[in-house]
Amino acid sequence: MIDRAAFLVRCARIGKSLELNPKQAREVGTALADIFYGVEDPTPIPEPTPAPLPLGPINAVYIGNKPEDLYQYEAWLGRNADAVQLHIGKADWTDAQTGWLSGVWKDIDRVKLWSIPLIPWSSVLSVAARGGYNQHYVKQAQDLLANSPGDDAINVRAAWEMNLEQPWHAKGQEELFAEALRQMITSYHGVSKRFVFEFCPDSQGDMATEMVEKCYPGDEFIGVIGTDIYHNDWNPQDPDEAFNDIKWRPCGLEWLKRFASAHNKPMAISEWGVKNPDSSDLIGLMFEWMRAHDCFYHTYWNDDGGYPGKLSFNRAPALSDAYRAEFGQ
Repeated sequence: MIDRAAFLVRCARIGKSLELNPKQAREVGTALADIFYGVEDPTPIPEPTPAPLPLGPINAVYIGNKPEDLYQYEAWLGRNADAVQLHIGKADWTDAQTGWLSGVWKDIDRVKLWSIPLIPWSSVLSVAARGGYNQHYVKQAQDLLANSPGDDAINVRAAWEMNLEQPWHAKGQEELFAEALRQMITSYHGVSKRFVFEFCPDSQGDMATEMVEKCYPGDEFIGVIGTDIYHNDWNPQDPDEAFNDIKWRPCGLEWLKRFASAHNKPMAISEWGVKNPDSSDLIGLMFEWMRAHDCFYHTYWNDDGGYPGKLSFNRAPALSDAYRAEFGQ
């Protein structure tokens, strides 16, 4: 008796003589072979091993610009921060220069995420759009470069929260904002290509999503797209409801995912905070979303300036414990 394989070959030849197409001949031959030889157990196809989730985004923190506050946070957390967010002042152009603060942090071995104003309160957006402040941008860039040894990227979040009450508030002047930001970025890149810029609205600002998107200066100018997300008293306090609210805000998580994907850019939670201990599970929900969506970095607001978010003094133990469970050791 011939073996199964030879039988199938003969069936294929007979099928061809009967003018069956190859698929029909194969099906007829397999059916007959199953009758004569029994049903053949197919070789099991191994299930693909699911790709592990990334370990998590870069763990950054805002601590108020003082190195000693970073060290206190790290001692409390039980590990070093991956990065620290630092804010340049915006009272006037003297306050907006970068030399002094970048000098303070020059020898501290952490990734720096610089938040730098587009203009201070003393200046005008239309002048920035005409290139009237480019000399200030060049000086900022030169000082940052001088105090950033090595050749790694120098991360700049310029003109953040343009949809809130900032000196560069863009509502009704979106095109001016976009051009002013292009002037700034072009000035920085004239000093060094190491500068990588982030575009970052607030998730709950006073501008419709379409208006915020008109502020985008163009893919050639931007390396990262972020958003700022805070949980406040007027938001839902149940963690699941709060997280759903955060996802569907005008510039919330769903917008961030869509807009970053459309522009092929990594995404960041550029600032975030939770202050109600009853909402502590929100911290875990946020972290799982960041991991599942390959978020590039997040910055927790561990400070009480502008938002009562400081956790590293254990003032709100449920929040502190939830944060350390996700981001500590």
